[in-house]
Amino acid sequence: MKYSGVFLISNPSAQLDASRKLVSALVHSIEAHAHSANRQPEAWTLTDLILRDVPPQQSTQSNNNAPPWTHSYMHNLHLSYLSPDSAYIFVQRPALHPPMKQEGAGQQAATPAYTASEMVQIPREQTAELYNNHILPAWSQLWTPQRTLEVPYGIVYKIRDTTIHIGELHSKRQGPQSANVLYPGVVVCITRTCGTSDDDLGLKQSSDERLAPDDIADVQKDIHQLWKDVSAGVDFGKGETREFMQIVQDFEGSKEKEREAVVQMWAEALRMRG
Repeated sequence: MKYSGVFLISNPSAQLDASRKLVSALVHSIEAHAHSANRQPEAWTLTDLILRDVPPQQSTQSNNNAPPWTHSYMHNLHLSYLSPDSAYIFVQRPALHPPMKQEGAGQQAATPAYTASEMVQIPREQTAELYNNHILPAWSQLWTPQRTLEVPYGIVYKIRDTTIHIGELHSKRQGPQSANVLYPGVVVCITRTCGTSDDDLGLKQSSDERLAPDDIADVQKDIHQLWKDVSAGVDFGKGETREFMQIVQDFEGSKEKEREAVVQMWAEALRMRG
């Protein structure tokens, strides 16, 4: 199978020029540090339509003793390299237990602060109709549109058994200010073969394949080391980097669950930009 990690670099200015300069610097660094890097001709794309839940009425009333409301998020996410003709719809709800602290590279990725509901996979061409004609009208009192996040023309590199996806995030808030497009950051996804080598997405492994802890630790170290090499010398300015590693537990041994693990990883990263 394949194992991935996403690195999200914030762009405090939210201006396109700053994001493009950062992508250009990362591309130059990849080509300088990995002479075998092969830039792929096809672009990759990402679209995530995000809705946020409406707090119950009692939660909006003034109450000094009540904890602040923790929102849930509904995602309608399309990721071209994962499934070109499909989108995933699911809800992220706050986890019942606080996330575990990650001790550092090579350790299991921390438990996410949010957990995903069962995902529904739909044809991509039905996304707009379902979103505009069904979800929004029927659930307007439960969910409110927040924003659409996109990577419209991402860059792909292959380095032997590693694939790197780079792209500028475009953010468009839905509603009266929907014409304003911001550029909140740049995403870098590094995917490595973990365990048995198979297809590019790691979806052809047998149904009883399991990841050994040593395999996970080794591939995490490889991803962190590659990111350290690629990002060395790149000026992020005031931007901050956050990483989101693929969660492995409860996702092993099923082709569809492997896809869902990748989708959940991306949703956790994109929620931070919501």
